[in-house]
Parts: sequence; C-alpha cells; structure tokens
Amino acid sequence: MDRTKPESASPLVADAVSSAGVQVQASAPAVATGHLMGAESQALSNAAHNAVNQQLGVSTTLQASTVQAVSLIFGIDTAATAVGITKIMEERPKPRGNRPIFPPPFRRGR
Repeated sequence: MDRTKPESASPLVADAVSSAGVQVQASAPAVATGHLMGAESQALSNAAHNAVNQQLGVSTTLQASTVQAVSLIFGIDTAATAVGITKIMEERPKPRGNRPIFPPPFRRGR
C-alpha cells in the first residue's frame, strides 16, 4: 500500500463529513449569539436583584433611624415635662380639708 497517494473514499462518507463540518461552521454565529444573550440576561437579572436588595437595606436603615429619632424626641419631651410637672406640684399649696384643689369654674350671671 502506497501512502504517498491518497486513497479515495466512498462518496457517501465524503458527503457526510463535509455536511457535518458545514453544519457546525454555519451554526457557530447563532450559538455564540445565544450564549451572549444568556450571559447578558443573567447579568441584568443579577443587577435587578442587587438593586432590590439595596433598596430593602436602605428602607430598613431609614426605618431604624426614624424610630431612633422619634424615641429620642419623645424621651427629651417626657423628661422635660416630668421636671416641669414636679416643679408645679412642689409650688402648689396643699389642699386643706375637703376643699377642691382647683378653683371652681367661672359662672356667668353672678
């Protein structure tokens, strides 16, 4: 057998091999585009997911800071009110007997 000259193959084998190669080469751009679209879709969905998580974190931080601020405001107001009420109660005369603490209401016509 002489290896310097190529042997002829069956025409059916040659057609099958050449058509398979053409099919792979012809579908390469479509497959590449499909992979690109899949990767882009994954990246965009990850970005949307991250944005939602970021908004949730900001909302939680905002709510916590609001609760802290309201608590601080009410705490200061309550302490100031307690001090004021204590001063008023210390300065008032104590009731004697069955007399009411507050003066009677104003009545017209007397």
